Amino acid sequence: MFFIILMVGICFVVAQGVASHRDGWFNQRQMKRLGNSGYAFVEHGGMWADIFTVSPAIALIISKYHMEYFSWWSVCIFTITTIITVCSVSYYELAGVTKPEAHTHYGTTTIAGWIHGFYAVIAMWVFILFFLTPISPEASAGDLLAVAILLSVLFPIGTIHFNPRWKWVRANTWQVAIELVIVWSIVTFKILTK
Repeated sequence: MFFIILMVGICFVVAQGVASHRDGWFNQRQMKRLGNSGYAFVEHGGMWADIFTVSPAIALIISKYHMEYFSWWSVCIFTITTIITVCSVSYYELAGVTKPEAHTHYGTTTIAGWIHGFYAVIAMWVFILFFLTPISPEASAGDLLAVAILLSVLFPIGTIHFNPRWKWVRANTWQVAIELVIVWSIVTFKILTK
């Protein structure tokens, strides 16, 4: 089951790559040939993090733990993560006007961007269920730490674009710091109260 779920997660990333290639934003060579300027799909740190951290973490959680996917709290969490993702689209579209990339450029969200958004909703939903709701069996300290470590890798890498033009700014530091504090506070609390 772990490898099936892992492959489904990786397929979401591959689908983004295919959509980016069709859109002319897969890599810098293709973009330059077509006259596009910005950050290519393969330069997006979040794409690499989705393959190497998010997909394995989700596969571990879903293959090992039973969560109440259709409970009222689960439906509420799914709805909230969907609303947050859809609302953040306008922010990313605005950013894509001045800093175009494969997922959003020139004021529009691409097919790759919508696939990425859907994957983000699923990932956030699973992580929130894992950390904050009753699951069976109760999450082991080792799995809590493993998922927290994978997320700790995701947060900074997911922020980066692997391109010499991209610069780390103070907002990136704050974003990553807040994400790390939230995850490690929850994990520490859960381990100490076992």
